Amino acid sequence: MRRVLIFIPLLVALSCASVEDKVRSSSVDYTISPMMTFDTIKTIAVFAKDQVLYDEAVLNLLKTGKFDVIDRQKIDEILEEQEFSHSGLVDQETAVKVGKLLGANLIAFVEKISSGRDFDAYTSKISVKIIDVQTGRIMYVATAYGQSYEDEDDALKEGCKNAFYPLLKKFATNGEGDNR
Repeated sequence: MRRVLIFIPLLVALSCASVEDKVRSSSVDYTISPMMTFDTIKTIAVFAKDQVLYDEAVLNLLKTGKFDVIDRQKIDEILEEQEFSHSGLVDQETAVKVGKLLGANLIAFVEKISSGRDFDAYTSKISVKIIDVQTGRIMYVATAYGQSYEDEDDALKEGCKNAFYPLLKKFATNGEGDNR
């Protein structure tokens, strides 16, 4: 009887982890380039107009253990110095130039596609694109959904977390990923 009492909480914990993995996987549509491999840590610049998305993107990139993220203040200094505007960074050619000035290997664009309220929940749709600065190749692209019953920022965080989940799963060095 005691074994059954110990086994039940363990079974519940394992099923919850499995459910979370399935929810995250089903909330994101993504592609990882076969060229995206890591023999060294890559320097990445994150461009996001929304501070909540920027913070969540940085958090998730650092969790993989494969990225060194350039500080947003440094990015803003280079943009001002070179007289680029955030709106001009949508152009992939301009982004590559800025990435080279920053000394980044990769650039991540994180943007809110949509957000709103659906009945009693806040929802968001987030897009992530990671570009190799040297080649201009798209290394990762994802579109993900987030939902929260609390507020819009939580829905944005959830969408961003879901968008980066495949990278975390694949590349995390702390046991969370499969390290292929």
